[in-house]
Amino acid sequence: MSSIEPTVSCPPSKVAVELFDSSQCAESLKADGTIYRAVPLSTWRLFLIIAVLSIFSFIYLVYAQYHTYLFYSMTSIVAAIILFIYTYGVFAIIYMVRNDYDYAMDPLSSSGTNNSTDEHSL
Repeated sequence: MSSIEPTVSCPPSKVAVELFDSSQCAESLKADGTIYRAVPLSTWRLFLIIAVLSIFSFIYLVYAQYHTYLFYSMTSIVAAIILFIYTYGVFAIIYMVRNDYDYAMDPLSSSGTNNSTDEHSL
Protein backbone atom coordinates (compact mmCIF):
# COMPACT_ATOMS: atom_id res chain seq x y z
CA MET A 1 0.00 0.00 0.00
CA SER A 2 1.50 3.28 -1.03
CA SER A 3 0.95 6.55 0.74
CA ILE A 4 1.07 10.02 -0.67
CA GLU A 5 3.55 12.25 1.04
CA PRO A 6 2.69 15.94 1.26
CA THR A 7 5.25 18.23 -0.26
CA VAL A 8 6.05 21.68 1.03
CA SER A 9 6.46 24.15 -1.78
CA CYS A 10 5.82 27.80 -2.42
CA PRO A 11 2.65 28.64 -4.32
CA PRO A 12 3.13 29.70 -7.93
CA SER A 13 3.39 33.40 -8.62
CA LYS A 14 0.38 33.29 -10.94
CA VAL A 15 -2.29 30.79 -11.77
CA ALA A 16 -1.90 29.26 -15.20
CA VAL A 17 -4.35 26.96 -16.91
CA GLU A 18 -3.98 24.93 -20.07
CA LEU A 19 -7.20 24.25 -21.91
CA PHE A 20 -7.35 21.45 -24.42
CA ASP A 21 -10.84 22.21 -25.69
CA SER A 22 -12.60 25.34 -26.84
CA SER A 23 -14.87 25.82 -23.87
CA GLN A 24 -16.30 29.01 -22.43
CA CYS A 25 -13.48 29.09 -19.90
CA ALA A 26 -11.10 30.14 -22.65
CA GLU A 27 -12.80 33.54 -22.83
CA SER A 28 -11.83 34.39 -19.25
CA LEU A 29 -8.14 33.78 -19.83
CA LYS A 30 -5.50 36.31 -20.71
CA ALA A 31 -3.20 35.74 -23.67
CA ASP A 32 -0.44 34.28 -21.50
CA GLY A 33 -2.77 31.77 -19.82
CA THR A 34 -3.43 33.52 -16.51
CA ILE A 35 -6.93 33.71 -15.07
CA TYR A 36 -8.72 36.99 -14.44
CA ARG A 37 -9.68 37.92 -10.87
CA ALA A 38 -13.20 37.09 -9.78
CA VAL A 39 -13.95 40.74 -9.02
CA PRO A 40 -12.26 43.86 -10.42
CA LEU A 41 -11.42 45.14 -6.94
CA SER A 42 -8.10 45.01 -5.19
CA THR A 43 -7.65 43.01 -2.02
CA TRP A 44 -7.30 46.22 -0.02
CA ARG A 45 -10.64 47.58 -1.28
CA LEU A 46 -12.38 44.29 -0.58
CA PHE A 47 -10.97 44.30 2.95
CA LEU A 48 -12.14 47.89 3.45
CA ILE A 49 -15.66 47.09 2.22
CA ILE A 50 -15.90 44.04 4.47
CA ALA A 51 -14.58 46.01 7.47
CA VAL A 52 -17.07 48.87 6.98
CA LEU A 53 -19.98 46.44 6.61
CA SER A 54 -18.87 44.51 9.69
CA ILE A 55 -18.60 47.66 11.81
CA PHE A 56 -21.99 48.89 10.54
CA SER A 57 -23.57 45.51 11.34
CA PHE A 58 -22.04 45.40 14.81
CA ILE A 59 -23.25 48.90 15.66
CA TYR A 60 -26.67 48.14 14.22
CA LEU A 61 -27.07 44.88 16.13
CA VAL A 62 -25.62 45.98 19.47
CA TYR A 63 -26.18 49.71 19.98
CA ALA A 64 -29.23 50.38 17.82
CA GLN A 65 -31.31 48.12 20.04
CA TYR A 66 -31.15 50.63 22.89
CA HIS A 67 -30.93 53.98 21.05
CA THR A 68 -34.01 54.99 19.09
CA TYR A 69 -32.41 57.72 16.96
CA LEU A 70 -29.48 55.50 16.04
CA PHE A 71 -31.89 52.75 15.05
CA TYR A 72 -33.96 55.09 12.86
CA SER A 73 -30.93 56.67 11.21
CA MET A 74 -29.21 53.38 10.44
CA THR A 75 -32.43 51.83 9.16
CA SER A 76 -32.98 54.82 6.91
CA ILE A 77 -29.45 54.42 5.51
CA VAL A 78 -30.20 50.79 4.63
CA ALA A 79 -33.57 51.79 3.13
CA ALA A 80 -31.95 54.53 1.05
CA ILE A 81 -29.35 52.10 -0.33
CA ILE A 82 -32.04 49.55 -1.23
CA LEU A 83 -34.17 52.28 -2.82
CA PHE A 84 -31.18 53.50 -4.86
CA ILE A 85 -30.41 49.99 -6.13
CA TYR A 86 -34.02 49.29 -7.15
CA THR A 87 -34.42 52.72 -8.77
CA TYR A 88 -31.18 52.26 -10.71
CA GLY A 89 -32.41 48.86 -11.90
CA VAL A 90 -35.79 50.23 -13.04
CA PHE A 91 -34.09 53.05 -14.95
CA ALA A 92 -31.69 50.56 -16.55
CA ILE A 93 -34.61 48.49 -17.77
CA ILE A 94 -36.43 51.58 -19.09
CA TYR A 95 -33.24 52.64 -20.90
CA MET A 96 -32.87 49.23 -22.52
CA VAL A 97 -36.52 49.16 -23.61
CA ARG A 98 -36.55 52.70 -25.03
CA ASN A 99 -33.28 52.53 -26.99
CA ASP A 100 -33.43 50.71 -30.29
CA TYR A 101 -30.50 48.50 -31.21
CA ASP A 102 -28.91 48.09 -34.62
CA TYR A 103 -29.56 44.51 -35.67
CA ALA A 104 -27.64 44.81 -38.96
CA MET A 105 -24.49 43.12 -37.70
CA ASP A 106 -24.13 40.10 -35.46
CA PRO A 107 -21.05 40.57 -33.26
CA LEU A 108 -20.66 36.80 -32.88
CA SER A 109 -20.37 36.00 -36.55
CA SER A 110 -16.99 36.38 -38.22
CA SER A 111 -18.37 37.35 -41.64
CA GLY A 112 -20.37 40.31 -40.38
CA THR A 113 -23.67 39.15 -41.87
CA ASN A 114 -26.69 38.43 -39.76
CA ASN A 115 -28.66 35.31 -40.67
CA SER A 116 -31.08 35.52 -37.75
CA THR A 117 -34.59 36.90 -38.00
CA ASP A 118 -34.93 40.60 -37.34
CA GLU A 119 -37.15 41.32 -34.37
CA HIS A 120 -38.76 44.34 -36.03
CA SER A 121 -39.80 42.41 -39.15
CA LEU A 122 -42.06 40.06 -37.18
